[in-house]
Amino acid sequence: MQVAKLLLIGLIALGSQACAAQGVQTIARCPAPVKPDLPLFDPELPFDHLSNVENLLKRDDYMRQYVRGLEDAVHCYEHQIRI
Repeated sequence: MQVAKLLLIGLIALGSQACAAQGVQTIARCPAPVKPDLPLFDPELPFDHLSNVENLLKRDDYMRQYVRGLEDAVHCYEHQIRI
């Protein structure tokens, strides 16, 4: 039993040294997109009115750009982790 305790302590010490040898990895801040202000719908008009449809299409464009920016930020962080 005493030998098992010594082996366990030795393995823990070796594992600790291996972790310490890797060091601390610093990660730089990646650019994140600014949350867009989405155009509002006019509640007085039908949803399929031309101005509401235009706002819907603008919202779609803004959200697609925002999602692309978020994906770029995630890829930036993933790239730093791989290095």
